Amino acid sequence: MLASTAPLGWTQSDGKQVDLGPTNRLLAGVCAKNIDPESLPVWVSGGIVASKSERIVDLLFARSLVIEQERPGTGHEAIAVCVVDSLGVPGWIVEQAKAIVAKEIPLEPLQVLISATHSHSAPALMGAHGTPAQDDYATKIPVWIAESIIEAYRKRIPAKIGVVFPTQIALSTAGAGSWNQDTPVGCFSAAENPTSWR
Repeated sequence: MLASTAPLGWTQSDGKQVDLGPTNRLLAGVCAKNIDPESLPVWVSGGIVASKSERIVDLLFARSLVIEQERPGTGHEAIAVCVVDSLGVPGWIVEQAKAIVAKEIPLEPLQVLISATHSHSAPALMGAHGTPAQDDYATKIPVWIAESIIEAYRKRIPAKIGVVFPTQIALSTAGAGSWNQDTPVGCFSAAENPTSWR
C-alpha cells in the first residue's frame, strides 16, 4: 500500500489507531522486471527428470521492494528485497547482483535480500534433479535482478505501512488456507477464484 506520508502506525480491526511513536518519513519503491528467456528452448528446474520448455506460458519477474526510513537525527536506513521467479538463486548470482547494486545506488550488500519463488516451471539457474543449468540465461540474471532493485530504489515515494488482521481463516476445497469472504481482506478460496492463487 503506497500512499502519502503519515505518522507511522496502523489501525486495528476494532478501529483504534496504534501509534508507534515519533513520526518518521517512510519511502518505498517497487519494480517488477520481466526476466523471460530471450531464446527457447530452455532447461526447466524442479522436475524429477531433466526437461526443456519450448514456449512461455506465464511471464517471469524479478520483483523488488525498497523501503527507506528517514529517522530524525540518525539519517537514512534502507533495505531492498527482490524475489525472483525461479526454483532457486545460486550464491554467485546473488553476489554479482548485489555488487552491481552497490555500484549504482547507496545500498550495501547486507541491505539487499534476494530470494526465489521456488517455481518448478522457470528456466534452470542451477542444476537440480539431473537438470543442468541454462547457462546463457543464468549469466543474464544478475544484471536483471540488479536492474529491478535499482529501479525500485529510484521510484521511491512517500509511503505508509498498512496491516490487516483477518478475523477468520477457512480452508478451501483445494486444501490451501484462504481468507473467508466475511473478513475485511476480500479474498476468496482457490475454488471460488482460481486466479487468486498463482
